[in-house]
Amino acid sequence: MHRFFRFLFKVPFFRKHYYWFQKHLFSDSQTLKQTHVLSHFDEDIKIQLHLSDFIQQHIYFLGYYDRGLQQWIGQTLKTGDVYVDVGANVGCYTLLAAKRVGATGKVYAFEPVSHTADRLEQNIGLNHFTNIQVVRKALYQENTELTFFLSSDDNVGMSSIHRHDAESGQTEVIQAIKADDFFNQEALSRIDLIKIDIEGAEWFALQGMKETLLKYHPLVVLEFSDELLSKSGIAPQQLISFFTDLGYTLHQLTEDGVLIPADLNALGTFENVVFKRLS
Repeated sequence: MHRFFRFLFKVPFFRKHYYWFQKHLFSDSQTLKQTHVLSHFDEDIKIQLHLSDFIQQHIYFLGYYDRGLQQWIGQTLKTGDVYVDVGANVGCYTLLAAKRVGATGKVYAFEPVSHTADRLEQNIGLNHFTNIQVVRKALYQENTELTFFLSSDDNVGMSSIHRHDAESGQTEVIQAIKADDFFNQEALSRIDLIKIDIEGAEWFALQGMKETLLKYHPLVVLEFSDELLSKSGIAPQQLISFFTDLGYTLHQLTEDGVLIPADLNALGTFENVVFKRLS
């Protein structure tokens, strides 16, 4: 079944209607829920995918989860760069970044949920990358412990410090650290790009990252979601003001991965935005 649909989605007409298939066929498919496959994306990156998961289904059938973000990260990172993946999940962007930055670059992949970090490390091993450091901790505004509400296998990236619709009923106590403390110990000469996707807890991670942002001036891409930010009691304008105060400007990504100045009136409910430091 899964091989047939993967072939089908090579046809532009069917790719365009992928979400219809996902909603009406894939979401309740017991066959897909039990299917694990070794696949490839970005031509030669190996990845083990569990097709019960919403994001991993996308990667298998379409070759990406978020085409614009994947293209932009792939085009932005250069040999020797340092990339930080906060909420690395099973490693889609971590693996792509490791390939782009090469042996002279470095990738820090923060994934605190144990079973997800296990899958991440499995995918790193498949590609024999040696430039990735997996950090099984959450980034937060202080060094502490947090209780995560774990997600089900239908969407493993939804595990969060907030209650959510994809809960499995299980929890995990997670070690949380400040990014500033961590990177001060690493004594890096550069950080070029930080991606943050941690289900509405972005604000708390950023509170512990101010020194890092002021020191290295990295590009920062994060998920801009009114709904998820509200779970932390944060309004979107507060997030924008946080970056503005640090000398950053707000940009949007097109579907083709092109960075453009943001139109605040046109921002969607869920959208990846990029903050870029003024020269």
